[in-house]
Amino acid sequence: MQDVALFSIDEVSHAEIYGFHFSCVPHDLQEIAWQALNLALCRIADPEIKPGKVVVWGELVA
Repeated sequence: MQDVALFSIDEVSHAEIYGFHFSCVPHDLQEIAWQALNLALCRIADPEIKPGKVVVWGELVA
């Protein structure tokens, strides 16, 4: 039997209950919401602003 390594882009809910631990990059939902609201308000204030892109960085939880 071979070992299998798994990685998740978000936390796996209740994985510890079943004895599993997955490395992941959890989302910072508060920061994502703040950035989305900020982009929307900027576009409302000035409709001529071109759409932009915001990257919300996460940290690896091993």
